[in-house]
Amino acid sequence: MMVIKKIFNREKGRQFTDFAHSFHRCEDISPRLGHEISFKLIEKGKFKNFEILVATHIDKNYLYTH
Repeated sequence: MMVIKKIFNREKGRQFTDFAHSFHRCEDISPRLGHEISFKLIEKGKFKNFEILVATHIDKNYLYTH
């Protein structure tokens, strides 16, 4: 973990942030499409110079990504 912090210059200040994006259960989209939409949104967001992990879940009656 310390190596990653050093690579991304996150040894001080804000080191982590969290983002959640969900889709209404009536939206008829596949998990793959939901993941792609969320990933594009994250790429255009305020996460420049952050290491990003995108996980899309299907364990509820709606899709959500964080």
